[in-house]
Amino acid sequence: METIRLYPSNWLYNAGVVGLLRVCSDIGRFKIEEWLEDDGTVKVDMKIFKNSQALKWFYKYHNDKPPIIGNSIYKNFINPSRKQKDENSLRKFVELLYRNLIFNNNNDNSCRLCGSKLAFNKIDKEIEEFLSTRQIFNMMHSQLLAPSLGDMPNSFWSCNNDFYLCPLCIYLIIHHHISLIPTNDGKIFINAPSFKMIWFLNKFASEVLDKWKEYSVRRILGLSLIEFSQRIYATFGTWTMMNIEMVIIRSGKIDSYSLPIDVTRILLNPKISSLISRTGEPMILDIVLKRDYKQLLVISQKILKYSIGGSNSFDDKYLSALVNKDRRSLNNLSLILPELYTRIETLNKRGEL
Repeated sequence: METIRLYPSNWLYNAGVVGLLRVCSDIGRFKIEEWLEDDGTVKVDMKIFKNSQALKWFYKYHNDKPPIIGNSIYKNFINPSRKQKDENSLRKFVELLYRNLIFNNNNDNSCRLCGSKLAFNKIDKEIEEFLSTRQIFNMMHSQLLAPSLGDMPNSFWSCNNDFYLCPLCIYLIIHHHISLIPTNDGKIFINAPSFKMIWFLNKFASEVLDKWKEYSVRRILGLSLIEFSQRIYATFGTWTMMNIEMVIIRSGKIDSYSLPIDVTRILLNPKISSLISRTGEPMILDIVLKRDYKQLLVISQKILKYSIGGSNSFDDKYLSALVNKDRRSLNNLSLILPELYTRIETLNKRGEL
């Protein structure tokens, strides 16, 4: 097969796919946006696996220090006692993804991560041995999520230690950490039922954090949705919006956070998101995130009262929280807020994007 179409699934699988795309984009110099389909899938060029090229990019992405897989992230994936043999097997394994991967409907096992019946057409004894300890999700793949062999069930999925992985997912899963974005609240990954949406939302989240390291995960998610609405003009159904979540990994635990559907709908509305951006005030975004919409009118009235001399200071908690307090910015804000409130209320009544 020259290309393979991948469908969004659970967050761990999606993070693995996006991690591979990041490597191909940063090191392989592919235009990944061209692989992302409007239907939410991604068409991966299988030539990236030819001559184990994707593995070489993986090493280069981690500063040319192979085997990164044997470090603290995946320290069990490469056995230290058989390091060279495992590295050679991994290289051959990746090459087989290019020339020997098939859809085998006669396979008794479906991959528990992607749901497919991908398998190798034929393998030698070396690869069979390599697969034997890696085709069941275990501590080799993730210390945090996986079970120990023959002992504790995994904490990622169904509390079951019989978690079969297809050959492609065995490789994808070692990329999932690349998609995780470090923040003050832990490492995050924005998940959605569309690879196109996932790619850009996480890209925008990284851009937000480059500017404002101290932002909360709620504000990061809100700003990412606003940026998506402004830069990527596309219409997504309500079913897509209902499944946007932020996965948060901190202190050895995994949490998730999602905005209420009505707030997500508001932030993905291009006209509303444009108005929020034009205010230049983080406080206005926070008000929307808290669904305290009437405060938009209250602030507008307070600004108007201040501007005509009816107020003698910025002691008011709302006015004092503003970043831009010059008269021109205040006048601009007093004009935007009523329109912002009206559009939000109208959208909420219609229930439309």
